[in-house]
Amino acid sequence: MSDSQTPVDHQGFVNVACLGAILAASAVLCATVARNGVHWDQETALFPWLIHNGWVLYRDLRDQHSPLFPGLLSLLPDPGSAGTQLVVTVVLVGVVTLSVAVVAWRIAGPIAALLSVLLYSLWLVPFEGEHLWYDLALAPFYLAAILIGLRFWRSQASDRQTVTLGLVIGCAMLVKQPALLVLIGGLPLIAVDAAGHRLRTVLLYLVAGVLPTLVAMLLFYASGSLGDYIYWASTYNLTSPYTLEGASPVPATEWPSLLAVFAVVPAAVLSMFQLRTKWPSSWPQLLFVGSVLLAATFSIWPRYARFHLAAALPLLAVLGGMAVWNLASRRPNWRGVGVVPWAGAALLVLFLLRVTGPQGVRSLRDIWQSPAAPLPYSTTAGPLREWIQANTPSDQPILVYDLDSTLYRVVDRLPPRPWSPLYPWILEGDSTADQWLAGIEAAKPAIALVTPEFVAGRHLPLPDGGRSEAFLRANYTAGPHFTVQKYQNSPTQEIVALQLLGPR
Repeated sequence: MSDSQTPVDHQGFVNVACLGAILAASAVLCATVARNGVHWDQETALFPWLIHNGWVLYRDLRDQHSPLFPGLLSLLPDPGSAGTQLVVTVVLVGVVTLSVAVVAWRIAGPIAALLSVLLYSLWLVPFEGEHLWYDLALAPFYLAAILIGLRFWRSQASDRQTVTLGLVIGCAMLVKQPALLVLIGGLPLIAVDAAGHRLRTVLLYLVAGVLPTLVAMLLFYASGSLGDYIYWASTYNLTSPYTLEGASPVPATEWPSLLAVFAVVPAAVLSMFQLRTKWPSSWPQLLFVGSVLLAATFSIWPRYARFHLAAALPLLAVLGGMAVWNLASRRPNWRGVGVVPWAGAALLVLFLLRVTGPQGVRSLRDIWQSPAAPLPYSTTAGPLREWIQANTPSDQPILVYDLDSTLYRVVDRLPPRPWSPLYPWILEGDSTADQWLAGIEAAKPAIALVTPEFVAGRHLPLPDGGRSEAFLRANYTAGPHFTVQKYQNSPTQEIVALQLLGPR
């Protein structure tokens, strides 16, 4: 056979081309995240650093989230530093992007995978999906759960796959509690797939699902803080005033964007009615996928912020890429009723692109047209850090009273133990305010950082009866002033260093 008669492997070419485009898009997205800087929060910066220094979560520092994410971050070199945070963010975004491609490829092929990655890239920055938070850390677990779940609707899964699925979901529960919905949503999938071994397989799945939590309970029991763990990670979330005092509903201005990104769900469903696809169709399969999306979306309640969608965006991108590819490649008979769902799905996709496309392109363009963002506090905190290092021993705590608590990490000084975020709904939990204040009075730190407004007489409405304010005003005097800026485009913050009167 001559060269001109050699058959062309069109599918192989498509696979290679899409793989190359996916890798290129992932690299550009990671580079964009690196240029955009890092979001620095106390839960991801201060908590891992304190844990690394021997503090026990829930007992020595109070928080209502699950423990796995800060625990893993505490194992990194120089945990909590802005540089480490940036590296972790870039790596996580890269892992999530490639996971989106793998899941979409397995479900609907290489072109759908490329479209899914492009959608995720379009949404990431404007929806703050690169914010280093528990939801971004959840995304790989949810995508892995769907990828493993594919085995359950294409062929009967083995015991090993059943256990693996349970363990992945169980680890997700240790990242954030709403993942429990996924464990429940997987029960019908496991039961239907198990056939004659239903009870045994379901038990395997449930045991694997709760095993990570049992391991965590043993570790906290060994540290003498099991009761604290149970209270803050479960009881507090079910009974605390958090949903009232800390609630932040979805603003009216956010609804068009939310409706647009979630339009991929009905678009994907409509695109499947008259179109063949590898996507699951039985109710246990759809229930499982729906439970993953519900758990990923649940985080926007009760305290809405766009970055709480970081676990949902990858799932929505997969649905969107699949819907677009279905619409483009499998057109219905224009004379039949199949055109109705096709047209409905097409309109939803157009709505999606019209609302989210311009802001996504604009966000990416602005990042690359601006200088790379400096790391948080890196350009302004030098004088404050040097003064504190010159005026306090490295093993002595300081108090950051009514300012950003990540300043502890900036100046490399521990807070008094135990420490709590100054959120009213946290301080009101389980005598936290009393223990926090007792720690401050016992440590009597040589330096306390406050705002000029506090020095001028402003009262900080904390649920401690004003005792911490009275302690500071009775025992400290105003010292030097400093000005810092956390992010490149954020307002500057003036800081007053209070100095202890008399010996410690």
